[in-house]
Amino acid sequence: MDLTINVIEKKCVGCGRCIRVCKTGTLKMDRTSGLVYNTGIECKNCWDCIYVCPTKALDITEAE
Repeated sequence: MDLTINVIEKKCVGCGRCIRVCKTGTLKMDRTSGLVYNTGIECKNCWDCIYVCPTKALDITEAE
């Protein structure tokens, strides 16, 4: 089973910490909304983004 990151938009404050630690480019910031989104690029499952998120706006989900 492949896993990836899901962004919980209601919790995301757009601080960008997760993007700075993402080694694969899976997470990016939408310039209009200021929120983080999953680009669909394969996540390497290091979960660094989850550890640095101050609002717990990221969770692990099964990749489609």
